[in-house]
Amino acid sequence: MSSLADPCRSNLASRLREDLSQRWHAGDPVRVESYLTQYPDLSNDSDVLLELILAEAFLREEHGEAPSLDEYLSRFPKLADLLRQQWNFVWIGRPAVNDRTASDQITQPIPPLPQLPSLPGFEILGQLGRGGMGVVYRARDRLLDREVAIKLIRTGTLASNEETQRFQTEARASARLRHPHVVQVLSFQEHDGFLYLVMEQMTENLATRLKRGMLSTRETVVLVRDLARAVQAAHDANIVHRDLKPSNILLDEHGTAKIGDFGLARLMDIDSELTCTEMVLGTPAY
Repeated sequence: MSSLADPCRSNLASRLREDLSQRWHAGDPVRVESYLTQYPDLSNDSDVLLELILAEAFLREEHGEAPSLDEYLSRFPKLADLLRQQWNFVWIGRPAVNDRTASDQITQPIPPLPQLPSLPGFEILGQLGRGGMGVVYRARDRLLDREVAIKLIRTGTLASNEETQRFQTEARASARLRHPHVVQVLSFQEHDGFLYLVMEQMTENLATRLKRGMLSTRETVVLVRDLARAVQAAHDANIVHRDLKPSNILLDEHGTAKIGDFGLARLMDIDSELTCTEMVLGTPAY
């Protein structure tokens, strides 16, 4: 295992987050402190430790718990300032998990976070979803009077260099592609230290759709055909997605499937320093 001082320390963070998720979903609700015992240097790496804390909090909420800032301040007093900043950015303003259904988390807007910066030209209408790195909001483009989706790095102005570079890679990869089955990125902007992507708004993802029942044979054939063509178009543009899974296949109001989230993509014609030897990327099950 690489040490945290290694340039590839982010690989350790990714592996620990994945291990944390797998253990929770396997019925082993492990806490962050167990990793501090195994990797003592973690206590000196605030960025990685904060990632694990937030990952644990999200998993707890997913499993019906109500994690609180006070609890984490008590458990990790040395990270008090960072925790307050990130908790306010990621958590406050969202209803409790018991107050909304699984479909609500994707399709129904919820109040925007009070600490979300005011993005010029846009009105934030609510949160659409969140992933390992980003939070996606439903927004209205005031100038063009249309609804769009805006994706910000979840850690906001505290984003690591790796997160920033991956976000920029996602923007470049998406900008290269003009395909009816790839989510269209309209612009990549920065305001007050916050990087954000403006994208066409989608209705739900395939993972959520499948919870309502299996697709018909015809729907399945059309979906596989369309996605295969989109993947081929990406490969023709020297882009490898590297994280294709149902939650990254988005559906519009007509049920048309489009590939999204190129955050782990590799641009094959550009040397990348974001991938280390033996680094595990994407989602193991896919």
